[in-house]
Amino acid sequence: DYRREHGQRYLKEIRSFLRDKPTTVHLVDEDFAIDNSVLDSKLEELKKKIVEVASQQPYWGEQIPTRWFLLEQKLMRLRDAGLK
Repeated sequence: DYRREHGQRYLKEIRSFLRDKPTTVHLVDEDFAIDNSVLDSKLEELKKKIVEVASQQPYWGEQIPTRWFLLEQKLMRLRDAGLK
């Protein structure tokens, strides 16, 4: 199908672009082309992969103060609003 092929080609271009970048170490081997539909079967696979990768992080399970979480949310909102 055209959308699947287009998505795979796009993901290949992204990986090619990131190949020599320092951030490439953060990429996983799997690609998830999702069409922004909650019914997309790949969405569930993506969720599982996120939990799998996140649970391998050394800080996984650490508790943080609620204030830190609220501060992080506030900072992200300011960033999204274009404030630095």
